[in-house]
Amino acid sequence: MSRLIFLRPDQVAALPRSQREDRVKLLVEQSHAILNRAIERHVLADGRAVAGTVVLFSGGNDSTVLAHLFRPHASHAAHANTTIGLEATREFVRRTCREWSLPLMEFKPPNPADHYETTFERVLAEMTRFHEAAQAGRPPKPPRLASVPPVTG
Repeated sequence: MSRLIFLRPDQVAALPRSQREDRVKLLVEQSHAILNRAIERHVLADGRAVAGTVVLFSGGNDSTVLAHLFRPHASHAAHANTTIGLEATREFVRRTCREWSLPLMEFKPPNPADHYETTFERVLAEMTRFHEAAQAGRPPKPPRLASVPPVTG
């Protein structure tokens, strides 16, 4: 089975459907193992604990695949609302997080000219605040979440 992992795109395309599906399963398992190994080596080995795991979710195709892939590991999602994208994409992110019962931290720059740097700094500051509270043994206050009503019915 491991021979299915390292293939060129033309080799993948030539595989029968069942082998392509097996390959996807292997790659998903491998991605979860990589994340678990990273947490063990870089967090748990130092006697620390994971306070939360955030999936960065833009709503684009790649981001959506990764959000689905790492959904079992995620305690929160973060979305950088740069104000230059489509509202439909932002609503897709909000709706998906609501359906998954995944708390969403949506950050919007206070000044539209500061789209990326300010938004990234706010996400980092918010997660640092959350982590420090957990490390100090205080119940962390929930991250300042976007106003996303829960899914009903």
